[in-house]
Formats: sequence, C-alpha cells, structure tokens
Amino acid sequence: MASAPFDVGPVSGRVDRDGRLVAADPALLRLQEEAGSSLGAPLALPQIAAVARSAMKLGVPLSRSVIAASNDRDLDLWVRAEPDAEGVNLTIDGWKAKPPAPPRLTLVANDHNFVSDVGDEFVPGPGTRAGNPAFVNPSAVGGDFHLLRTSLAIDAGRDDALDPGFTTDLDGGPRRIGPIDMGALESPFAAPVSQIPASGPLALFLLCAAIGVLARGLLATKR
Repeated sequence: MASAPFDVGPVSGRVDRDGRLVAADPALLRLQEEAGSSLGAPLALPQIAAVARSAMKLGVPLSRSVIAASNDRDLDLWVRAEPDAEGVNLTIDGWKAKPPAPPRLTLVANDHNFVSDVGDEFVPGPGTRAGNPAFVNPSAVGGDFHLLRTSLAIDAGRDDALDPGFTTDLDGGPRRIGPIDMGALESPFAAPVSQIPASGPLALFLLCAAIGVLARGLLATKR
C-alpha cells in the first residue's frame, strides 16, 4: 500500500468518546489503514490518539506537534483537537515527511521491569517490581494506562536508560517529574511510601526494636 501523502493541507477527522475514528479525510484514513485499523475502529495512531484523549479528558482544545509513522517514512504533524459532548474534532496540518527513525533498542534489559508475577523460570533483575501496576482503567476501549497514585511503577524507572531526546511522554506531557516512572505515561504523583520496608538494615532495626518492646512487656507482666 502506498505511504500517506505529505506536504498536504489541513486534514480533518473525528474521534468519538470511545476513541473510535468515525470520520477521516483520505490522508488520515490511509494512515489508519496502514496501522492495520479502519474507519469506525479505535484510532490506531498512538500519538494522535493521545492528543485526542487528553483534550477530551481536560475538556479544552489542545494543539501539539507529534511524529506519526507511515509505511516508509515518519511524518511530522501538527494536531489540533477540539472536544465536544460527543467526541473530538481533529485538524492535522504540517505533513512534513522525513526518513524513519532507526530502532534505538535491540535488547530489553533485565532490570527495572514490572511483572505480574515472578515464576520459577524468571530471575528478576535489579529494580524489578511485581504485582498490580495499578492502571486507571486498562479494560476501557483503547485502555487508560495512566497510573493511579498507589502504583508501584511511579518513580521506579531507570533514569540513566532514558534517551535525552525523549522529553515528553505518550500524552505529550513532561517525561521527567522527579525520577521517571515505568511505562509510557508519566504520573504527576510521587511514589507511594511503604509503611514497612521489605528488607534492608532499617527493616532489621525495626524488627529488633519490636522484639525488644515485646520482651519488656512480658517481663513486666511476670513481675
């Protein structure tokens, strides 16, 4: 299939409140189809979908620069999203083509990963978290993978592994708000504070202190 046109005029589209692309000019529809989706299906262009979702959530028009990928090139786009009661109207301008960015990673490092469970065959590396990542609503249409304030993924990413060129998250917000989070969406919340540390010198100290208090109580009772 031919790649999407570039250096074209403004292109319009519309997304409903469930994230489905319900109307699209030919250039936008072609990108949607190249991404393996279709008209009436969820918008399959993550960067554009993120702008639409943010505009709908905030209830105000948003304009952002995004990079979208067609079959054989990247497209530098300017997206304006205007929400209303039924969805979001999109106006996409720019359409400046450039060579596709090469893959930056060839291997997933075994550290700072989030897993649902640690099985017998998996040896977790440094910084690995296990359990429920506490997404806002992963089962919603299109999925809402923002982090709740209780998520253990907050501030748990590996800072030195972040490419300096990545200054924004998938929503277009700042990538760094203190230590980076795990995942593509940075949370505005600080990491939740554990009530009792799981290991380490402080945990040992607290355990010994608790045993001492208990022992003194037993001695006082015997007297």
